[in-house]
Amino acid sequence: MQPLLEIKTEVREGYGLLRLFGDVTSDAEEALQKAQSSLPAENRNKLVLDLNQTHYINSAGIAAFIGLLNRVNDAGGVLRMAGLNKHFKKVIDTVGLSDYISIFDTVEEAIKG
Repeated sequence: MQPLLEIKTEVREGYGLLRLFGDVTSDAEEALQKAQSSLPAENRNKLVLDLNQTHYINSAGIAAFIGLLNRVNDAGGVLRMAGLNKHFKKVIDTVGLSDYISIFDTVEEAIKG
């Protein structure tokens, strides 16, 4: 069975870039942990999530984002999001994550901060 979420990683201008493809649901926690740990150590806690190719998020996906945010914050890092569709933006705002994660229209804007 193919996972609902695929994550591709790269490093760009000192940031670990996690490009998410698919739905952010129950398999997101493990996928995010693996993607984060696959990055070079100096980029693991300075992250941009590229959500341009995501379609859906549920409560398990929100919990996965909160877990990632906690790991990054505990390490003194920064987590940013880019490319949210209207559904994602509404969910992130409704649950209050936008109070803790900066949201940008594009990956380039997120990297520049």
